[in-house]
Amino acid sequence: MGKGENPSTLQTPLTITHHASPITHRPLPITDHRMITVHHLNNSRSQRILWLLEELGLEYEIKRYQRDPATMLAPPSLREVHPLGKSPVITDDGQTIAESGAIVEYLIGRYGDGRLIPAANTPERLRYTYWLHFAEGTMQPQ
Repeated sequence: MGKGENPSTLQTPLTITHHASPITHRPLPITDHRMITVHHLNNSRSQRILWLLEELGLEYEIKRYQRDPATMLAPPSLREVHPLGKSPVITDDGQTIAESGAIVEYLIGRYGDGRLIPAANTPERLRYTYWLHFAEGTMQPQ
């Protein structure tokens, strides 16, 4: 996007490649790993996915999609990625994952190496799971 260009006027997906800043501990990549793609729709919940990718120090690219200004619906091109046509959606190593809570669980499970998640079968893990899904269920406006 050029300086002074209004992002709401973009008609086609814009791809941005991002390299996260270095971290002190980084899990070894999966052998045939390709870069994670975040399919980002303006005014969506994909910001929490971008935050997590930064925390994990993973490289990713962003494909941006713009809502129709009259209807606020996602463009048809997002349905080509996932049938719901909603965001966030990521693609990683041949997998397409939708819903921010599911994406968070996937990324931490695959790349977290025990970071950013309490140990299984503990009260802390139960609280973690509750707050992770609270953000999508109870807290989100209807």
